[in-house]
Formats: sequence, C-alpha cells, structure tokens
Amino acid sequence: TCSKGLTESNISHGLVSNYIPNGVDNDRGQKIANKDEKTSIRRRLQLPTEVQLFVWSGPFITRKQPELAVKSFLKLSNRSDFCLCFLGDGPLLQPCKKIANACKNILFRNRVDNVDDYLMAADVFLSSSLSEGMPNSVLEALAWGLPVILTDIPAHREIIEISRNAGKLYPCGNERELTETIRHFKPTREAS
Repeated sequence: TCSKGLTESNISHGLVSNYIPNGVDNDRGQKIANKDEKTSIRRRLQLPTEVQLFVWSGPFITRKQPELAVKSFLKLSNRSDFCLCFLGDGPLLQPCKKIANACKNILFRNRVDNVDDYLMAADVFLSSSLSEGMPNSVLEALAWGLPVILTDIPAHREIIEISRNAGKLYPCGNERELTETIRHFKPTREAS
C-alpha cells in the first residue's frame, strides 16, 4: 500500500500488506518562491496579488468534497484578503461553480497542466478529502514549501505526524471548523 493507514485498514479486513509511501520527485528543481516571485507568478497566472492564496487541487468528485471548500470560503466572502483557487475537473465542477455564485474570492481554473506554477504562487494548500491513500497533491504542495490545511483522516494525520509544522487538521466534513481554521490560519512556513 502507499500509506501506513491503508496497511492498518487492510489488517482489519484480514489482509497483510507492507507499505511504501508515495513520494514526489524533488529533482524537478522546486524552489520556494519569495514574495516578489509569488507576485510575479500570480500576475502571469492572472491571480490576485494582495491576498492569502489557498489552492485546492484534484478531481471534483464526492470523495474530495469540493463543495465543502466552496461553502467554507463563501462564509469568508467578506474577507477580501483570502482567495481560493480550484484546480481540476469532474462531475462536481459545475455544481461547485453554481454554489460559488461568481464569488470573487473563489476562482476555478479547471484542469491545468501547470499545477506547479499555482503551487509556487500559493500561500496555503487546502484538502477537503473524505479519504486518501497517501495524497500526491499534498506531498507536492509540501515539496513547494506550502503549509497545508487537511481533513483529519489517517493519511493526513500520517503527514502531520512526520512534520508537525506542515499544517493543521480539521474534522472531516465539518464546514464550520474548516471556515474557522482558514480564518485563523497562520502559515508556519515562510518562503525564503
């Protein structure tokens, strides 16, 4: 399996397996962007420059709970200093756009081939998943130096156990807690 949590889950089903954690290629030349570089990248990507930029990446499917992220950010729509950029597509993309109702703090970029550029431009990575193996999207965000806000599920707990300063966990499916976590989140990782 790709995580300790999946191996433990298999045991509860009478299956024996070892795990080899997913990883990311650190030879791609990841360089944590400083403030000026982030601003430049945001301009190129036509993203707001003077906000705390959150990125959500993945398929728009039930297991990823994109609607939860949209609804949580809608509760912050009076905060012009926060912006959430969604990357991906899938059956829940149009319903999410409808829920967002053209909120200026929520952007949809659909499927893109340059996710790394968005990670370099971002301040925080957000996941709203109900379950994961060992999420490559989170690992990639961490490789770019982003702090993360993650659902409290086994794979995410495993990441936070390895690096306590990587980010914060919030109760899975809890819109109010996600909103409050975003509202009060202070990134512990700073770009150099």
